[in-house]
Amino acid sequence: MIFIGFGYLMTYIKAGGQTALSFNWIISIWCIQWGILFQALFQQIFTGAPMTYIDITLESLIWGLFAAATAMITYGALLGKCSLQQLLFLTFWEMLFWGLNVAVCTQAIMGVDMGGSIIIHAFGCFFGLAASYHFQPTLAAQSPNNVSSHNSEIIAMVGSVFLWMFWPSFNGALAADGNQQNRVFINTNLAIAAGCIGAAFTARLFYGKLEMTIIMNATLAGGVAIGTCSDIITSPAGSMWIGFVAGILSAVGFEKIGPYLEKKINLMDTCGVFYLHGMPGLLGGIASIFAVSALAGDFDKDYFSAMAAGGTKSDQVMA
Repeated sequence: MIFIGFGYLMTYIKAGGQTALSFNWIISIWCIQWGILFQALFQQIFTGAPMTYIDITLESLIWGLFAAATAMITYGALLGKCSLQQLLFLTFWEMLFWGLNVAVCTQAIMGVDMGGSIIIHAFGCFFGLAASYHFQPTLAAQSPNNVSSHNSEIIAMVGSVFLWMFWPSFNGALAADGNQQNRVFINTNLAIAAGCIGAAFTARLFYGKLEMTIIMNATLAGGVAIGTCSDIITSPAGSMWIGFVAGILSAVGFEKIGPYLEKKINLMDTCGVFYLHGMPGLLGGIASIFAVSALAGDFDKDYFSAMAAGGTKSDQVMA
């Protein structure tokens, strides 16, 4: 997902395919290493564990890949606007604040976020949008290189399809047991399928055909939105509705909200990460509030961090 999915999805700009692939590779490797370090560092600090050597486990490597995914979301907002050196500097600091954010969300406020809708997608999106203001957004928007071609869109679809197929394994990578992993896989499959239908429906509504920007991006929104509550929902209808709404929301973002924000506040978001990761990520956070409120009673009290620490269902909902 990191090296083929995100890498090839960013090749849709016809003049920057080789740069996108090489930057994706180098920056992802850079962030995997720093992500492992900073996530474990802040985990020790917030849990009160003694500051000692970091054990490298399979879980550590997964957190490293989550860190790389966060950086690649940020890179999507900056695609074609910055050099490798600038990206190395920027993502180093992003990894530090990302590790802090993960610790705050999972340890301090004991939030629920199995698939990373908030700690990965929303964080990476808004970090990238904030950084985009410092990389000549007006010049980038007017650049003759900021266009796609028939061949570049076909190549980018490889990345999109790859992400679409493997999204359930991304959301369920840290599932604690078989039952939890089973729920994550099923809910993610249903949500991302429904999201694909929602995006295709919206593209047809706006264009009368399957517009490539929407099909390459908004079809993935269901996987983003379901992430936070992918291990909580026990009804197929719930996950499908979340995915369907996310697909429509993302497609409307690419078609209507994107051009409006670029015109009004000079927000030059090259790959539209706000509409693929930001808005669906926030939708996933909101959906988790209702999911926990309605379904917390179906699980053991120890299943949720805030409740296991002696809090009530309301405490977990507020987290």
